[in-house]
Amino acid sequence: IPPGAPHFNGGCEAMVKCAKKALRKTLQSAALTDEELQTAFCRAEALLNTRPITAVSSDPSDDPPLTPASFLLGHTEVSLTPDSADEGDNVRGRWRRLEQLNREFWHRWIREYLPSLQARQRWTETSENLRVGETVLLADPSVPRGVWPLGRITETFPGPDGLVRVVDVKTSKGVYRRPVTKIVRLEQK
Repeated sequence: IPPGAPHFNGGCEAMVKCAKKALRKTLQSAALTDEELQTAFCRAEALLNTRPITAVSSDPSDDPPLTPASFLLGHTEVSLTPDSADEGDNVRGRWRRLEQLNREFWHRWIREYLPSLQARQRWTETSENLRVGETVLLADPSVPRGVWPLGRITETFPGPDGLVRVVDVKTSKGVYRRPVTKIVRLEQK
């Protein structure tokens, strides 16, 4: 990416924009010390680095997806909810406050980031329908922090116009029927 041209990396820049906006909204009224602010940033960074980039296996119950943490740490397990502090009440209270801020950041970021992954060109130009066997990410705001529910499409249900509107998705926890607006297509390896 040449200097002065961040638009060359549009997808990544959109993610950074969503993360900055969520951090700004979450931390703007929080009275944090320097160490607490650094901890909040590190936790946000860990959450961002657990997002799936692409599926490694065709079965959602097999290997975890490839994430930025895979490249940075060599594994995908990042401790997002460590044990609580065992020192005085004030420290424990500050720790709980940081946990609450981290949860708030996660909810704000996921609410803005996942929709940005879903291209909306279907209404202006034709795009490829979801197909049986594709690996997808389920857009579910109720999942815990750092959890990215992956699945494989087992059946598609096209509308009268031939465009797929609903899919059945097999995950490690069962088969779910979801509208395509709650599905994010992952790049295949």
